[in-house]
Amino acid sequence: MKKILIYLYIGFSLVSCKQETEKSTYISVLADKTSDNMSAPTIQDIYQVLENGKEATTAVTFSYQIISNTDINKRHTLSLPPYSMFENTLKRKSKVSRFFNAIDKLFHRQQAIQYEYNRSHIFVPLVQQLETLQQSGATEKVILLYSDLVEYSTFYNGYKNSQKQNIEAIVDLFRSQLPSTSYRGITLYINYYPTTPIENQRFSDFCKIYKSVFKDTGLKIRIGMDKQISLSHEN
Repeated sequence: MKKILIYLYIGFSLVSCKQETEKSTYISVLADKTSDNMSAPTIQDIYQVLENGKEATTAVTFSYQIISNTDINKRHTLSLPPYSMFENTLKRKSKVSRFFNAIDKLFHRQQAIQYEYNRSHIFVPLVQQLETLQQSGATEKVILLYSDLVEYSTFYNGYKNSQKQNIEAIVDLFRSQLPSTSYRGITLYINYYPTTPIENQRFSDFCKIYKSVFKDTGLKIRIGMDKQISLSHEN
């Protein structure tokens, strides 16, 4: 009886250690709806973040929020629990499939809705999400921001050329909106593809501003997401 208890103790200890070292991913999507030509999130982008099939075993937290003319907007959340060693493989596959289907339906449903906003509150909602991810215990934290970054809110109007003359002052203004100084462990993907020289210049300017604002915070900023090309093999 004593040996059985020892084996049970060892077994539960191993399971406990496994649970403590489980990896998890937090994916936050911020979709700018202040213009019709913004890039839209796709389920392929989510697959790309979860490369190598991480979702098969890890826990995933998904969050979706639109960017509008206000700082606070409704957020949609969805969670995929971690894979349990006692869980049936087919059942796990079914959970993963339902998880991705729900996200895909959300993207299509939101894309079909027509929004009309005359202002763009981008930076503050982004910072709010950075704060949320900072406090999360996830081992991987990713924000997918779909926006041209052109701020037009109560603290800054990016469409006034006169305000672009002093970049240092603009950076200081944006930094004043940061409640924290460290966002280490978080990766921000900024997704936008300009179609005109003017759009390209504005986007380039704001990318430089964002990189300067978050320079010493540990936040990793990536412009765009590489699209994976699948090559079929001919027999």
